[in-house]
Amino acid sequence: MAAGLTVLFGAAGKLELEGCLVVGMPLILAIIIAFLPFPVIQSFPALLRPVAGNSFVVGVISVLFLEHVLFKH
Repeated sequence: MAAGLTVLFGAAGKLELEGCLVVGMPLILAIIIAFLPFPVIQSFPALLRPVAGNSFVVGVISVLFLEHVLFKH
């Protein structure tokens, strides 16, 4: 979490909504995935379980999606 906040506050001269969303939403999503109970993760399809159950991977994929698909310039 500290790395994401360091990137957000250190890289940009001024904070913009898009930058905050690209950093903040994946952090929140990764925290949610990290604290999911084990039975919930076991209910995921077997093919998606290694990806969807890993909070780091979910965070990285969501950052890539937000940055390159949703907020493409």
